[in-house]
Amino acid sequence: GLGMRMSGLTNQQVMVVKILAHKKEMTLTSLCSELSLTKATVSGIIKRLEEAGYIEKTKKDKDKRNTYITLSYKGKRYLLIKCNKKAVE
Repeated sequence: GLGMRMSGLTNQQVMVVKILAHKKEMTLTSLCSELSLTKATVSGIIKRLEEAGYIEKTKKDKDKRNTYITLSYKGKRYLLIKCNKKAVE
């Protein structure tokens, strides 16, 4: 349980981080369909990840309605550390 407490991320949050690492940027809607979860659930996950500094939200000039979600530096670093630990273990 130490690894979990250290990163403070739930399995669902880790999944979102991994998807964002792969896709680079996504809208909430595309994340919902990727995860097969409701908008309310994914919004909650995103909110917590944003508060923890793992992701960033940006609006594009052309498309004000859609918010694009991307990994922050911290989110990318988290994945590198997590993946490297997996490779070592």
